[in-house]
Amino acid sequence: LLCVCPVFISIPTHVFTREGDDAILPCALDSPVFDWKKKQQEVFFYEKGKHYNNGKRGQDLQFVGRVHLLPGGLQAGDASVILSSVTQADGGVYSCYFPRRNLTRWIRLTVGNRPFYLFRARPRSHSPKNQEGG
Repeated sequence: LLCVCPVFISIPTHVFTREGDDAILPCALDSPVFDWKKKQQEVFFYEKGKHYNNGKRGQDLQFVGRVHLLPGGLQAGDASVILSSVTQADGGVYSCYFPRRNLTRWIRLTVGNRPFYLFRARPRSHSPKNQEGG
């Protein structure tokens, strides 16, 4: 018995943000159930209107109160979420899993440091030297 089955290799979508900013983790598929994870950590779970922000339990403490649906996204078939006040610990690979379709989308979040500003004194203005020895 030989199975010639299609194999789908999902290349992660790469999202860049700075520490302290919000990040949108994109994932679009019209489904009434989806589950966002980072490795084994529960990030956000949605099932027919129930999710971690309205009474559902099980969300990893690192993400409590910091993950929200993209406004208007569900009506457009969008399972993207907003991760607010991103920290270095949030960086890594996330999965957006649709159990009814057995489909997973991968997102890599890279978190950069906040830019720092280096203030330098203004260079001194030098008056031209008198070349004629005067």
